[in-house]
Amino acid sequence: MLNVETLVDFPKETISAIKSIISKHRDELQGKGLYINEIVREDIFDILDSSCTVVYYPFLDEDNDGFHVTLPVDYLQDATEEHFVYLNTEKYLEKQVYAAAHELGHIWVDENKIWDAALERILPKNQENVERLMNRFAAEMLMPEDIFLKSAIKQLKDHSKDDRRINAINIFRVTASLMDEFCVPAQAVIYRFYETGIFAKEVCKQLLSGFTSEQKESYQEFFDKLVELCIQEGGYTKLHKSTKKKGIQGFPKLLDEVEQRHIFSEERTKMLRDMLDIPSIDDREETFAIGTEEE
Repeated sequence: MLNVETLVDFPKETISAIKSIISKHRDELQGKGLYINEIVREDIFDILDSSCTVVYYPFLDEDNDGFHVTLPVDYLQDATEEHFVYLNTEKYLEKQVYAAAHELGHIWVDENKIWDAALERILPKNQENVERLMNRFAAEMLMPEDIFLKSAIKQLKDHSKDDRRINAINIFRVTASLMDEFCVPAQAVIYRFYETGIFAKEVCKQLLSGFTSEQKESYQEFFDKLVELCIQEGGYTKLHKSTKKKGIQGFPKLLDEVEQRHIFSEERTKMLRDMLDIPSIDDREETFAIGTEEE
């Protein structure tokens, strides 16, 4: 989803519009009782679940982290377009978080409204560039600029020399720390270094793709290994682990009702339970009073 060629200088008006969209939707969700932390991290899954139907399922050896589609759903012959998102839970948690934010952008951002003349001059509207815009949405959602700058600059200064220069290994150490703080992939952190003005574009390109032409072919393996070592050194236990979550919000309750009403065969119901790891729980009839006798 991210690569070195997608570093883009978006117009300030576009970034302001994205921030306004995020702020508006956050306020609406919190008004409905969904608490959202200042740093979103795994809260993104609750946000996405509240905005569409999300299918969580692990697929090994699948490059795709997730995708979004809109499909017509017929409610008693009253068809309406609804949003569906798939997340590959075989991926590392931080990749799932980033993919969830990216797909949320497809739901919250009206491309036709945001793609004005200023943005069109920089990025002609096509599918590839829409994906770039959603990457920036994910960055703004998961790594708010003020919070990211404050944390990143402090850590970089702590790891720098007296002349305010820092070596590449220490940049990767800080990158791993910020990955843990914001629960995002390493590439997203390095992109954010550029987007917030911490490092020049050329520095970020070197960090992402190699420092010499001879190094470029084997650099991805080196990059992945170095990030892994920095994660281990920092003791960031949530990173580089997949969740393998299976399910759809509300589906276990729906499946119970389907089973009780014998809408599907026993074989079909069992297949769905096995596929999504949904146990069959005996709902006993015993009831208990809520509160105490004094009340």
